Amino acid sequence: QIGLVNLSTEQFVLYANNARLTEEQRAAFSKMAELKRAMDATDSVMQTENEARQRVFEEQSRIRENIAATPEGTELQRRYLRQMNELEDQAEARKRALDALGKRRQQQLDELNAFIGTLKF
Repeated sequence: QIGLVNLSTEQFVLYANNARLTEEQRAAFSKMAELKRAMDATDSVMQTENEARQRVFEEQSRIRENIAATPEGTELQRRYLRQMNELEDQAEARKRALDALGKRRQQQLDELNAFIGTLKF
């Protein structure tokens, strides 16, 4: 079971198209490829979210430097502080999105494992 979980989508597809396997085996590999594709899609969205969150952190760093270099109590400093608040909200939203994606990814992995557990070759 562990070995099957670690196969790539492409490997599942290759097995699904292998004429030496029975129709039942090919159908099982096709189903595993479908489940793995869903995991791959979630991984891709997670990567995009992580990259966006990293950009927010980089922007926060830049704004912190600007705040430190700006005279206390000025309109410019207040503007930077508002920007920092907005960025903090964005970072938190990205964190929530990543948490939800992580849960979805785990559910997808559990579904793949459960399906593999039902197989009798």
